[in-house]
Amino acid sequence: MSFDLTYEIRDTNRLHVEATTTIVAYNLDTSRTRRLSDLERDFLARYTVPWPQGPLRRRQ
Repeated sequence: MSFDLTYEIRDTNRLHVEATTTIVAYNLDTSRTRRLSDLERDFLARYTVPWPQGPLRRRQ
């Protein structure tokens, strides 16, 4: 399973960069992607916020 981490790089109030990085859970022993566990999903959910409308668009 993967998820997108969207972020901004700012200097005071000036926006320099908007970006999205796709993060994939990976099992080093099997060299394959893996599903996130319920514990991992619950942990990440605490930090999930809606992305405001703007020029950055989510990939389809």
